[in-house]
Amino acid sequence: MDPRDETAACFAIPDLWASPTYAEEYREDATLFRPLDFNLPAIKLDNPYAPTKELEDALALPDLDTFEYGPLEDLETLAESGLSSDVEQLVSVADEQEDIWKIAVDLGPADHDVRFHSWEAFLDPNHQEPCSAYLSEAGPAVFDAALQLQAQRDSNIPGGRVLRSDMLLSSLLHLGMGRSSILFRYDGERKTFTQAINDGRMSGYSTLAAQGLIQRFIDGGNAVKYLRDFVNKTYMSQRSLPTSIALADAVSTVVSALEKKLSSESAAVRSLLQLQHLFDRPQQVLSRIRDTVSVVKSARSDGGLASRAFETIQHSEHENDWMRPILFHVFARVCRPWLETVSEWTGLQQEGGLSFSHGQSRSFADIEEVEEQRKRMIPNPSSYSFEADLVPTFALEEAKLILETGKNLRILRAHRPEHPLSETEAWGIKAPQLEWKFDWAHMECVVEKANTYEKSLVAAIKQRGKHGKKETRLTSETQTCAADDAENLVWADDNVQKRYVEDLATEFDRSPLSSRTLPDELHDIVLLSLSSNPSPGTTTFAPPFSLVSALSFNPILHTQARLLNAALLRHFFQSCNFRHHLELQHRYHLFGDGVFATRLSNALFSPDLETAERHRGILRTGGSMGLRLGARQTWPPASSELRLALMGIIGDTYFASTRHDYNEDQSDRNRELPGGLSFSIRELSDAEIEKIMDPDGLHALDFLRLQYAPPKPLDAIITPASLQKYDTIFRFLLRLLRVHFVTTHLVRPHPLRGTHRTRTRHPNTSPTTTRFTLEAHHVVSALLAHFSTSGVTEPWTALSARLDAIERRLAHEDEAGQYDTRVTEGPDALGALHAAMLDTVFGALLLRGRQARARDALEALLDCVLAFAKSSQRQEHGDGRTVQQSGADADIEAGALYKSFRAKLSLFVDTCKELGEKKGRGAADPTSLAGTARAKVGGEGGTIERLILALEMSEYYGLPVT
Repeated sequence: MDPRDETAACFAIPDLWASPTYAEEYREDATLFRPLDFNLPAIKLDNPYAPTKELEDALALPDLDTFEYGPLEDLETLAESGLSSDVEQLVSVADEQEDIWKIAVDLGPADHDVRFHSWEAFLDPNHQEPCSAYLSEAGPAVFDAALQLQAQRDSNIPGGRVLRSDMLLSSLLHLGMGRSSILFRYDGERKTFTQAINDGRMSGYSTLAAQGLIQRFIDGGNAVKYLRDFVNKTYMSQRSLPTSIALADAVSTVVSALEKKLSSESAAVRSLLQLQHLFDRPQQVLSRIRDTVSVVKSARSDGGLASRAFETIQHSEHENDWMRPILFHVFARVCRPWLETVSEWTGLQQEGGLSFSHGQSRSFADIEEVEEQRKRMIPNPSSYSFEADLVPTFALEEAKLILETGKNLRILRAHRPEHPLSETEAWGIKAPQLEWKFDWAHMECVVEKANTYEKSLVAAIKQRGKHGKKETRLTSETQTCAADDAENLVWADDNVQKRYVEDLATEFDRSPLSSRTLPDELHDIVLLSLSSNPSPGTTTFAPPFSLVSALSFNPILHTQARLLNAALLRHFFQSCNFRHHLELQHRYHLFGDGVFATRLSNALFSPDLETAERHRGILRTGGSMGLRLGARQTWPPASSELRLALMGIIGDTYFASTRHDYNEDQSDRNRELPGGLSFSIRELSDAEIEKIMDPDGLHALDFLRLQYAPPKPLDAIITPASLQKYDTIFRFLLRLLRVHFVTTHLVRPHPLRGTHRTRTRHPNTSPTTTRFTLEAHHVVSALLAHFSTSGVTEPWTALSARLDAIERRLAHEDEAGQYDTRVTEGPDALGALHAAMLDTVFGALLLRGRQARARDALEALLDCVLAFAKSSQRQEHGDGRTVQQSGADADIEAGALYKSFRAKLSLFVDTCKELGEKKGRGAADPTSLAGTARAKVGGEGGTIERLILALEMSEYYGLPVT
C-alpha cells in the first residue's frame, strides 16, 4: 500500500523499513563532499611519478612463485618528468660544483613563484592580500623612512644618518683593532676614539642600536691603543722592571695574535651582527688584559708586580674555559724574570748579568754591607738578609727556603768549588727549570724531573767520592784545551777565513726573518682559544690557582735544598770541626771550663798575687801577677797590666785540656788559638765608662771581653748576633763570679785575718755582720749554682744531644751509601738550634728585655753585697784607735746595709715570682726542630721557680727584718 495514501486501509500495518520522503532531496550529486574516487588512472595528477594502473594492481603483492631477481627497469628520463626549469638549473649547477650559496642568492627566495592560499582567496579567487604591518618584513628602506618620519615629528628622537654599509663595516673593523679610519679618529688629549659622524648608522638599524654597537668597538679600540702605548713606554723607559718588560712582551704577543685572527676572518663579514660576533671574544680578552695592566703597572719591584698580577688572575680563575689559558700564560710570561732570578740564586741556572757573588743585591736577597765587604766587594753568605716586601705573595711560604738554599750554595761554592752541586754543568747534569704548570699532567712531569735530577746528582757525588775530586773537572778542561787548539789550526788557513767572511756577508744580505719564525706558545694559545672549536687540552680540569705555585716549584726547590743541606752538613761536621768551635764557646764564654774560671778569678780578684801595677822604684819579682781588684786604689788598669795579668790563661787551659779534638799537634804553644780567641777591651759608651771607674762597683770589669772570630763557613751558624749574646752572657757571669769570690772570702777570712794582730784588733764581731755575711754567701752561691746548671748546662746539654743525633744519622747514611735520606736538617737548622739555645740561656739568666725589672733588682742586690765587702775591708785595714772609735758606727752601717740587702732581696724574689707566673712566654726548647727550632714549650717559668726554691723555701726573706 502506498504510504502516502492516507485514506485507504486505515488499519493496515505500514512498511517500517521504507525510506523517508525527505530523503529524495539528498541526491548523490547534491552532497557537500564528493564521494571518493579510487579510479587512479582517471585522476589527472601533475606528477611524473603518479600511478598509471588500477589501485588493486598498484597495491598487489608480487607473485612469489614467478618473481625473479634482475635489473630494475629504467626510470623515466628527466626530460620526460615534470621538473621545473629551476630544479634543472640547480641540478646542473650542482654537477658543475659551483658555489651553492652564490646560486641561492642569484635565484632569490625559493618561494618567489609560490602562491600562499588563505580562506579569503579560497572563497574569492580575485581576493587581493593586504601588505604586512611589520616594518621588519617591509625591508630596511621602509624602516629608514619610518625613522626619518618619526624624527620629523619629534625632534627629541634622532633619526640618524645612514652610512654606506661597506664603509661602516671597514671603519668598525679598523676601530676594533685600534686604528683610525674615515669615520673614527683617535683624540690624543682625551685618550679615546671619536666619531666623524656622531649620529651615523647602518640602514635597517636604529640610531640607539647602532651607537651602542659602535661604542663597544670604541671601547675595544681604546683598549688596544692603551695596551700599545703601555708596550711602547715600557720598551723606551730605562727604569722598566724586568717583569714590566715581560708583561709588555706578553701584551704585544696577545695583540698581535688578535690582529692576525681578526684580519684572517674579516673578509667574510657582511653585516654588523657578523662583525660583532667576530669581535666578541677578542674584546673580552682585551678588556681583561687592560684591567690587569692598569693594576700592575705602578708596582715598584718585580715581586710586587708579580703579586698584583697573581691576585688579578686569581680573581679571574672562574672565567670562561677558553679565556683561562690566555690569562694563565700571560701570568707565566710576566713571572719569568723573577723565576730566572730564583733559578740563578738557587743554582738551577747559571748566573747572568748582575752576579749575586760580587755584591750586587737583587730581588729578595739583600746584602747587609760592612766596611770589610765594601773593600773586598765579596759578600759573606751570612750577610744576605731576607726582604719579604720583594717576594711575591704566592712564594711567601717558600721564600725562606729559597733564601737559605742560595746562601748554602754560595758557602759550598766558596769552600767546595769542585763539588757537583757547585758546578752541575761541569758534571754533565742539566738542572730542571722553574716553570709554571697549570694542569695535573705537567705537574707530575715536574716531580719526575726533580727525581731524575736528584738521582743524577747523587750518582755524581758518589762518583766524586770514589774517583777523586778533580777527575771530571780535569777531563773537561783537557777537552776544552784540545778544542781550542783544533780551532786555532783551522783559522790558520787563509781560505777558511775568506770563506767565512763571504758566508757572513751573504747572511747579512738576506731579508730579516719574520717575528713568527720561532714558535711562540702564547701566540698559539691565543689563536686556539679564540677558535670556535678549541682543543680539549685548553679546558682540562686544573688544580686551584692558589696551589699552582707550590705544585710547580716545590718539588725542584726542595730537592735542591735537601742536596745542599746534606753536602754542607758533612762539610761542617767532617771538615770544619764545627763541634770543636762550638765547644770552645761553652768552655770560655759560658765558663764551662772550671780551670779557666778559677785561673781568671784569681788573676782578677786574688790579693795573694803580685800586683801587675807599675810602681816607681819597685822591681817585679817575676811571680804570678794579678789585677787585685778590691785591694787597690787605682782603677782601671793599664793595658800592660792586663797583658801581664791575663797572659797565658786561655792558651794554657786550652792546650792542657784533653777535651779538644784537633788532628794537629797540640803541643805547639806558639800556634794561634781557634778563631783568634783572646782577651780584648770592649767598646763602651760614655755612661758605661763612668761606671767602670769605680773599682768597688759591680760594673768595674765591664771593659773586659773575649775576642773570637769564627772561621768561614762556620760564621753562617756562629753569627755576629750569636757572638754578641755570648759576650753579654760572659759579662753577666763575670760579674757574678766576682761577687761570689768576695762573699766566699767574707765567710772564709783571709789569711791575714788569722794573725794575732787581727784577732786583737777585732775581738768581737757583731751578729748583724755575721748574719749578713752568711746570708750573702748563701744567696750568691745559690744564684751562681742556678745560673751555671739550669741556665747554662741544661740547654747546652740538650743542644749537644741533638747534634750527636745528627752526626749519628750522617754516619749511618755514609755506611749505607745513601744521601739526604735520614738527615733533612741544614745549616739554617743548626743555626736555629744554636740561636734557640742562646735564647734559653738568656731567659734563664734574666737577660731579656722584658726581664729588666728582675735584672735591675739583682744588680742592686749584688751592689749592696759589694758595698758591705768594701765596708768590711775598710774596717780591717784601719788602726786600733780608729777601729775602737768607729765600732759603733760600723755596726750601724752594717745594720743599714743588711736592711737594704733584705729589702732588695725581697724585691728580687717578688719579681721572680711574677716572671714564674708567666709561663710559656720565654725560652725556646733547643731540642725541638719540628717546623721551627723556636717552638715555645714551657717558657722560663720552670727555671725561675727553681731559682726561688734555691733562694728560700719557707718565705724567710719575705718576713720583716728584726
